[in-house]
Amino acid sequence: MTLAVRNTVVTAGFVLAAILFLTFCLAAYDAYVVSAQPAIPQQMEHSWLIWTWTVDRSGIDGGLGAAGFMGLLAAAGLAVSTRVFRRVSSPEVYFFVILLIALSFEQLRMVQHYILGKGLPPLLGTGLTRVVIVGRVVASLAFFVASLYAVGADYPRVGSVTIGLAVLAFLLVYFVPVDSVELDATLVHRVGWQSSIDLVLLILAALTVGNYVIAGFRDHRDRGAVIALAAVSVVIAREIVYFVPSLPWLIAAALLATYGIVAFILVTRAHFLWY
Repeated sequence: MTLAVRNTVVTAGFVLAAILFLTFCLAAYDAYVVSAQPAIPQQMEHSWLIWTWTVDRSGIDGGLGAAGFMGLLAAAGLAVSTRVFRRVSSPEVYFFVILLIALSFEQLRMVQHYILGKGLPPLLGTGLTRVVIVGRVVASLAFFVASLYAVGADYPRVGSVTIGLAVLAFLLVYFVPVDSVELDATLVHRVGWQSSIDLVLLILAALTVGNYVIAGFRDHRDRGAVIALAAVSVVIAREIVYFVPSLPWLIAAALLATYGIVAFILVTRAHFLWY
């Protein structure tokens, strides 16, 4: 993959993230300002792995707000990346960009709120759920691949890896049955094999953290410990936004995500200014 193609991917990702954030804002305006009646109940059941608990309205709304904030961070990170990484051909940076693009799909959960409020066909909601899950899978895989390059992997066919990640995520979600009635508190429809998918994402998160910690101890590049801490922050924040609709935890996730994305971009930029 040439540098020109990578720059095109970054620019297209920024445009997509900006469109998704605008969509989020419009859906939120309709849901919380225009509509007189709330589209979601005061409490909803939520499940993750083997646990199930009840989430109140503050957690539900906080989860939607956190998804929008994550989308805003992703769009801002992509906007900065179009400038500071335009001459950088690092695969690690490229897959970090793919992570940011995938994170922006989480904002579609607010569109789910819009669908419920307008009484639109459930088929639209199940389709949105598939897109959201594809985004989660791609984000997890992309950051895991970035961590492999951080510890020293040197596979040059970045384009082939990108296509492979996209196809794998699509096939995984395409064959998953989606319940058109039951919603979790994150406003994502419940799917078959949900615990298995959540477990796979958790394992990928743990492997990503492990790789970046190894890279930090090896001092694979300057200020590796800062990059490792940034990666850990992004992974933890992402998992909280995905699966923990609790207001205090979501506030912590927003802070972690902000630190992680900003630190990764600044430290990586400083590194490539010298190499």
